[in-house]
Amino acid sequence: MLRIIIGLILVLFEFNLGAENNVLGLLPDFVGYLFLFFGMKAEQEKCISYKKDKMYMLPFCVFSYGIYLGNLYGLIESTKIPVIDVEASIVASIVSMCICIYSTYVIYKGLKMVEERFSVVLKTKRVMYIWRIRVLCSFLENFAKIALLFEMWLVMSIANIVAGVVVVVYVTQVAIIYSELKRNNRLKSKGER
Repeated sequence: MLRIIIGLILVLFEFNLGAENNVLGLLPDFVGYLFLFFGMKAEQEKCISYKKDKMYMLPFCVFSYGIYLGNLYGLIESTKIPVIDVEASIVASIVSMCICIYSTYVIYKGLKMVEERFSVVLKTKRVMYIWRIRVLCSFLENFAKIALLFEMWLVMSIANIVAGVVVVVYVTQVAIIYSELKRNNRLKSKGER
């Protein structure tokens, strides 16, 4: 459970250092996807959907590692994709957003399955509501990056602030649900003795 929370924190939070085109991610996404993989592997007995979904985390890890290296060496910012005449950073950002949205949905789906399978109230409807807001914020963030081309700094700033708040709420809710699940498991095991 803790690995999944750590993985979500690493995937959802962005702290970067950079100069010109070179960016160093302090919380790399690829490490977060590895944590998600091992966390899902540890929890796959409780949640059957994690058996299949954990395998998606490995290609996500490879992709985000490529993006990490590309940002580190300044290749992403300085490259344009010739076929569609778009900067590689915008395409990489959109693909990363889709991967992140899917990964957070997989976590929600696992929580929902555990809630139904073990008849435990985990308030997953709240997590789904927050997840939907997170998706909307992700689209706003990427719109803001595209809008930056038109110098819409205010839109990007507002989108980043709202997205940051929603990410904190999402991770907090998932952590609360997992701690509630762990507490319920302890109570059941004490009751069986």
